[in-house]
Amino acid sequence: MTHPAFGKPSAVQQQGHTRNMATEADHSHRASDDVDHTAPVIIIGAGRSGTTLLSTLLGEHPDFYMIGETNFLLPRLWQTFYKDPAFVDYQRTHSLMQQTRDDWSAMPWYKFCTAVSPLGGEQYTKDVELLQERTRLSEEARTARELGAFIANALIPPSLRRRHWGIKEIWAGSDAFPYGWDLYRAAFPNARYLHCVRHPLRYLASNFNFKNLGGVSEDKITHELGQWLKMVRHARSLADQVPYLEFRYEDLIDGMTTVNQVFAFVGLDLTEKCLRTLSVSHVPSSGVHDFTDRSAYFINQVPGLWEEMRRLGYCA
Repeated sequence: MTHPAFGKPSAVQQQGHTRNMATEADHSHRASDDVDHTAPVIIIGAGRSGTTLLSTLLGEHPDFYMIGETNFLLPRLWQTFYKDPAFVDYQRTHSLMQQTRDDWSAMPWYKFCTAVSPLGGEQYTKDVELLQERTRLSEEARTARELGAFIANALIPPSLRRRHWGIKEIWAGSDAFPYGWDLYRAAFPNARYLHCVRHPLRYLASNFNFKNLGGVSEDKITHELGQWLKMVRHARSLADQVPYLEFRYEDLIDGMTTVNQVFAFVGLDLTEKCLRTLSVSHVPSSGVHDFTDRSAYFINQVPGLWEEMRRLGYCA
């Protein structure tokens, strides 16, 4: 009997299993020089929600290379470049300003910076501010694209480059990793986003069991459920902005309908080798924690959680 907090199987779960598979013989493992740096598949959402299964499912395809988790390398690189924007702007702006007059261009850069620019007066200051604003947007857009290409080139060995590639950017939107999506959209303007959602109480048990935690307080439980809600909603904020597919982990492992949907969304045929991945246990989450006996109590402690679970079909 299905526990009331977990709800009935979804319509997808109840549908018959269908297969749309190609054999490995139809593909080759040759390296590809046609890697589109702007178009990775990005797996998002809360961890402990089937994202490792999803990444290996795609990564087994001969035309796909999955980098895996980058620990938010893109925003960390961005912070390195722009955490002190005054330093970046100083060299760039004064070099650009030198180009506006022949006598300035003929000067050594350091002499120009120390002798000319401080004495430039009010109009010079206005010109500098205008130049900074003009260049900031174009430079940031260019830097984002360059960082996206760097990640692809640096993290995919040449012999493993394929027509399609992907990364995992899970946990975004939590208090620990409050990264937005604008930088990803700038770096990877043609990316596709896969959002795998798991029942929050099963996510919770898996998370605690994976961390091998002993007794946990009610405050810790409600905090983690609140984090799940934040991450799910943060990922879904992409829905109207980019190619985005949200699906439930339970549907992914239950039948072929969702698996076929994922591969169609990515633009790949489903191979037998990919299919065999579904029978492999990825980062098991069994353990002592199980919150089903007090599910209603914990869910009611987090404002908005019941509504989100109803939206996902986890409860009536």
